[in-house]
Amino acid sequence: MLARSISFLAAVIALLVLPSAARAVAPADTTTFPYPGDVARSTHGAALRHIPRGRVKQAGVNEYDYQLEAGGFPRGYVYRLWYARLGSPAEFLCGALVADSTGSLVPSDSAATFERSLCPPLDQLELGASEYLPGEPYRVGVISTDDSVRTIATAFPHPIEARDGRYWILLEMNSADRRSFTLWGVGFAANENLRTRITSGGESHEGPAFADEQGVLRIRLGAPGEQAGGMASYEVIGAGGRPKLTYRWGAEP
Repeated sequence: MLARSISFLAAVIALLVLPSAARAVAPADTTTFPYPGDVARSTHGAALRHIPRGRVKQAGVNEYDYQLEAGGFPRGYVYRLWYARLGSPAEFLCGALVADSTGSLVPSDSAATFERSLCPPLDQLELGASEYLPGEPYRVGVISTDDSVRTIATAFPHPIEARDGRYWILLEMNSADRRSFTLWGVGFAANENLRTRITSGGESHEGPAFADEQGVLRIRLGAPGEQAGGMASYEVIGAGGRPKLTYRWGAEP
């Protein structure tokens, strides 16, 4: 169990050090940011994504419900479903999944002999994300029992994002203390030269940035100040627009 948790966490951490040619995912609709990190870390052509199913209030807390859509999984493996949240170890949800002739995942009674928990068909499995902070990723993964096939699906129950012109940017929390972030962007030209501006505590700093050959922007951001926390804004400026987002970093006041 511990080894599998470490394996999944390693895959999640690897999202933060993607090769420069991260590929954007074609979104199912135009309202969900096409997060580039997931497809870039998938293997063997496997794909997994969240399908939003709405928001419900449970005991005064908003819960965002999702279903999973999976495809492209090779046959001959047994798969397990995992869940991970920032600051916590990966959690095993269920297993005994195998790929059918179409590459979709289905439960297997024979594989269940060696598993603690049998997954239902994925289109019948509903997952809920509650008490997530703005920018915090909700992440699940499907990994074969031999670790050779893996894919991760990331959603943002409370996205921090902005759009302007053809540009679309999103801020992802990398750490539970909100002192590390990744700024993702899509809609840029290949290798496009850009300017950025970050403002916090009444001070602004500008610098250069570059989209990769796929038109994807990825910038690692740390805490913009030495204090315990505060508010910041981040703007990306180019020929195709200048989206600007605002976020809280560090500890609450």
